[in-house]
Amino acid sequence: MATRKRNKSIEMERAPASSTGFEAEETTSTTQSDSSAEAPSREELIRREAYAIYERRGFATGDETADWVEAEREVDRRLGSPG
Repeated sequence: MATRKRNKSIEMERAPASSTGFEAEETTSTTQSDSSAEAPSREELIRREAYAIYERRGFATGDETADWVEAEREVDRRLGSPG
C-alpha cells in the first residue's frame, strides 16, 4: 500500500498545471517549432484555426467537428489546396 501512495504522489507531480492541459500542449508545440525551421504542418494550422473558431464562438461546446471541418476549409483555402 505504501508503494501505491508513493506512486500516486509521483503521478500528481507530473500532472499539468491546468486541468485543461493547454499549457502542456503549448509547451510541446513551442518545443517542436523551436527545434525546426519549417513552417507549421497543415494539421497544426488546422488545430490553431479550429481553436480560433471555438474561441470566436465563446468557448461553447458541442460543435467541435463543425469547427474542425470549417478550419480545414479555411486552411486549405489559405494554402491554395483544392478541397
